[in-house]
Amino acid sequence: MLDDEGLRQMRNVAASFRDQPVAALQCSPQPRARQSARIVAEALSLDIEEVAAADELDFGEWTGLSFASLDRDPRWRQWNEHRATAVPPRGESMRELQRRFSAHIAVLARSNDEDAVVVISHAEPIRAVLLGCLELSLDRYAEIAIDPASISTIQFDGDRKRVVCINRRCKP
Repeated sequence: MLDDEGLRQMRNVAASFRDQPVAALQCSPQPRARQSARIVAEALSLDIEEVAAADELDFGEWTGLSFASLDRDPRWRQWNEHRATAVPPRGESMRELQRRFSAHIAVLARSNDEDAVVVISHAEPIRAVLLGCLELSLDRYAEIAIDPASISTIQFDGDRKRVVCINRRCKP
């Protein structure tokens, strides 16, 4: 769950959307994303739609493990060096994640011409979509910072995508 700092950050995110039309609010089914979405929904008087496409990467056997224990696994180093080809054991590849979330974002873009759609997700899905929009290799994932409670924006004009901002932090 969000701590006091996380709650404050999400209230700032919600406030940053007050002066623009927002057509819809979606979130990952994960508890922290749902909690974050409730803060935005309350501030903007929107309903929340949970969507599986916005869910975190399925880390398979690594789910719930600490970084300390993962550091001893050579597959973890492989994963962090070669996101375009490596796959967490019994998990989802970064390419699969990219396809899943990018397809969802494309559908949203086609069905919402002018108003924004806010999708609350996680660092890996957001990185995957941004890398795809920028036509960069998934191996470059670490070059894109995605901080908690940050905003990244993509504009669509038909099939053309334009990354407007990455990792914008909202100030009070």
